[in-house]
Amino acid sequence: MSVAPRASGRRGKRPNLETLRRRAEAALRLRTAATRSAQSRAVLQHELDVHDVELNMQNDELQRLNRELERTRDWYRDLYDSAPVGYVTTTRASVIVAANRLCAAMLGLPAKELVGRDLAKFVVLGSREAFQQHRRRVMRGLIGQSCEVSLELADGRIIDVHMESSQEGAGAVRRSGQIKTVLIDVTGPRRLERQILEGQRELARVLRVHTLGEIAPEMSHEVSQPLQSILALAGGCLNGLRGKGPPRKAIVKAIQAIEAQAERAARLLKRMREFARRTTPELKHVDPNAVVREVVDFVSALVRGRGARIELALGDVSHVWLDMTGIQQIILNLVMNALDAVAGLPARRRVIEVISEQTGGEIVIAVADRGRGLPSTGDGAASRLFSAYYSTKPGGLGLGLSISRRIAQTHGGRLEASNRMGGGATFALHLPAVTEKKK
Repeated sequence: MSVAPRASGRRGKRPNLETLRRRAEAALRLRTAATRSAQSRAVLQHELDVHDVELNMQNDELQRLNRELERTRDWYRDLYDSAPVGYVTTTRASVIVAANRLCAAMLGLPAKELVGRDLAKFVVLGSREAFQQHRRRVMRGLIGQSCEVSLELADGRIIDVHMESSQEGAGAVRRSGQIKTVLIDVTGPRRLERQILEGQRELARVLRVHTLGEIAPEMSHEVSQPLQSILALAGGCLNGLRGKGPPRKAIVKAIQAIEAQAERAARLLKRMREFARRTTPELKHVDPNAVVREVVDFVSALVRGRGARIELALGDVSHVWLDMTGIQQIILNLVMNALDAVAGLPARRRVIEVISEQTGGEIVIAVADRGRGLPSTGDGAASRLFSAYYSTKPGGLGLGLSISRRIAQTHGGRLEASNRMGGGATFALHLPAVTEKKK
């Protein structure tokens, strides 16, 4: 019996089912991973495409906003430059950082040339203290700060400006921040105010001259008396020196009397000259009672000539800062009005009372009479009493009380009028008791 021959070579071992299973799963996983990788790449590409679109949209929006910002910046720059007031930005050391066109025009230099200059250098010497105090208040954080100063421009002209300043930031930023200042040219209004004030002063002087004209006859008599005395005494001295008159001792007394009479005449003439001349108001530290006495002495001849008398009741008042000429004009005007008010009354009623007293922070100088009193309120005359060009006297200028009230107001005071019990009127000048000179 023959045996079949074996096949040459080694026959491979057949895999079992579990192995095949594992191989199949691995292959599936590979195919799934590949599929997922492709999907992931697609998703990633989509996300990248979306982000690219978003970036392009954001870029377009940023460009739009940038263009809008530039337009807004140009609009504000134009608004800043074309503003009807000057704007200047400075450091805390007053070095100019920026200025608009009007500020540059005010200071007389191009805006670029102003940068780096010290704003304080434009302030005239007389205004620098006010300027520095203004900036110190701003740097302390106070708001709503303003002042008026005079500036000297590049061409030498002087202008008056109103300044309003504020400081940027808060806290530490504020302490190192810049100061923004608004400049308003007030040269025209201030010049007009000075012209009006000068006109008022000239009008007051004209009124004083008019008053002197009213009392000129009595004043000429008052001056002629010492002159006549001087002539008589001089004649007596000459006779004595010639051996025809009194002894030497009497001559010495006569010469002393001549000196006294000459001083009296000179004093009267000096008062008249000072009262009539143009003056600039000048504050002096004076005794108000001394001012009253000087006016009363000045008009004493006029008062006696009209058969009237003045009674003084001067209280203890403080020495204060006054413009003597202005206050003298008020008192003289009130005395003259009172003198007119008592004209025609019986002699015992032709009395003018001048009173002074200090109550609290006020000094009151009152002139009272027993004349016909103030007009009744019903006819409207009382309300016009202090109006310019209104007068109850025939031929009166109607300026005395108006100018007197204005002078009182320039002193921070007021002038009031009232009727007296029993007849007559009282005009009271109220002045603040300013014992220290205002800077």
